Amino acid sequence: VIVADYSHHHSHWTSRRSLSQWLMEQRVPGLYGVDTRLLTKKIREKGALKAKIEFEPSYIRADEETIPFKDINDDNLVKSVSVAEPITYGAGNKHRVLAIDCGIKANIIRELVNRDCEVHLVPWDYDVAST
Repeated sequence: VIVADYSHHHSHWTSRRSLSQWLMEQRVPGLYGVDTRLLTKKIREKGALKAKIEFEPSYIRADEETIPFKDINDDNLVKSVSVAEPITYGAGNKHRVLAIDCGIKANIIRELVNRDCEVHLVPWDYDVAST
């Protein structure tokens, strides 16, 4: 979680703990004091950026190991979100659609089926020429 400003004093009458306490319980990193408008502008201009947050040694507990940089471009992210085997939705509907799954949203399939389409969802590496 990255925010421009953080209040160290939570005062909502229903709160049971602070945002900081919740983030620590969930093991979610949080940063404040960041120009979020500038960050948003950079992401818009350049797309997702490779980054790693590092802290001064004085902020790292002695029992914690540093986390190595993981370049997500080393992984096949499409494979990780794609179906493993072909699936058919709306069998018998009037129109036929072949959808190659590169992370398709479930609502896209649902809306195609609602529009009388038989959707054949295939993995990202499916041999379309053999169809």
